[in-house]
Amino acid sequence: MYSIGVPEFTYCLLTTSKVKEETYIFLQLSLQLGKKRFSLGRENKENYKKAIAAASEVDTYCSQCQTSKQPIDINRINAIVKAIKKPLLTIVQTPKIAGLWQDYVKFHLALGCWGEAYIRTHIARITSFVNDESFPNDLDKPSEIFQWFLDGKRSAKTAKDRFKLVVAAVDWSSKNDRIPRAYGLKWRDCLSSISGKLKTEKKVDRSEAIDNEEAKIDPFTVKEVEQILEALRLEVFSRYRGRHRQYYNYIKFLWLTGCRPSEAIALKWDNVDLKKKRIKFCEGYVESSGKIVKKKGTKTVPFRHFPINSTLYELLSSLPRDNEYVFTGIDGEPIRQHALNRIWQGLLPKLGIKYRVPYQLRHGMISYHANQGFPITQLATIVGNSEKVIKDHYLKIDISLINVPTID
Repeated sequence: MYSIGVPEFTYCLLTTSKVKEETYIFLQLSLQLGKKRFSLGRENKENYKKAIAAASEVDTYCSQCQTSKQPIDINRINAIVKAIKKPLLTIVQTPKIAGLWQDYVKFHLALGCWGEAYIRTHIARITSFVNDESFPNDLDKPSEIFQWFLDGKRSAKTAKDRFKLVVAAVDWSSKNDRIPRAYGLKWRDCLSSISGKLKTEKKVDRSEAIDNEEAKIDPFTVKEVEQILEALRLEVFSRYRGRHRQYYNYIKFLWLTGCRPSEAIALKWDNVDLKKKRIKFCEGYVESSGKIVKKKGTKTVPFRHFPINSTLYELLSSLPRDNEYVFTGIDGEPIRQHALNRIWQGLLPKLGIKYRVPYQLRHGMISYHANQGFPITQLATIVGNSEKVIKDHYLKIDISLINVPTID
């Protein structure tokens, strides 16, 4: 019984009593005060502590009344007991996702474990999302946040990838005692459920998924490329001299090599060997938030060599070498893909050409050689793709629409 060992009080004592098979703790006033009892709830550790506090405060009150020769007010004692019995309401404000994300990013930036390109793309993108006024910054509703990503006209996979980064921040916060661990587990379970559902849907709609993937490959025809190159060279639609012509050699190079735009932008003369007739692709420059971000290596391998045929040799030999970069704009700086994209978007409609991004030049080159019998293994090596990707996605293109120079 909890009353054993209770400190001695002059005007009250603590007792326990059975009430309907349950043991309750009572504060009982001394006989001189009328032997009244006040319940302090079921017998447990928490209520026992409250009982000690109540008895101590009541005893102090009674002692003060005796000293000042004031009558003891039973209602006052009742108020003391009620106040102590009432649970203390601790208002805990649930942290916002934006705050957790900020701490997560700050910690990992300090560690230096993210590359600049990753920071300026993925991390910057999620930061803008969680600070968006429409973003449901509610830690208790992970499903609604995933739905928010979906409602942004993103594919289910893209929405899941965005959501996954937020889950990582929540899970990290829970592991570092910033929030209860239950939150981390809840969010991870939600992500697992979403991933499982997407895998199931992918299996069910596998043929449709393949069709969608292949639909992304829409190469330009030779006639279209010739139209584009001629328009750039002659600046047919350019309002300012040199504005369109500065991209002529760059676009022709993409068409002849099928390299990624980021690889062509980063190409330096040090990696062009006209004597050995080969190009070394080992860097990639991407533009993020108006800044060029340098990436070592290519998308799939640290570097790869590409053979220089006669047409490519003629192109490269005609370019000036007064800059370390092979392709520069009229300002002497490396080509900026975003600037080209603005011109590209206006140029194609004026030429009556269906709009496709410049990346389709790469698809055109790979598609042609894959279907012309060029060894798949060698082709995969020089363009930086896997054999499986080439077999799955490039061997079904109508090559009657494509005709590019062969590789020597």
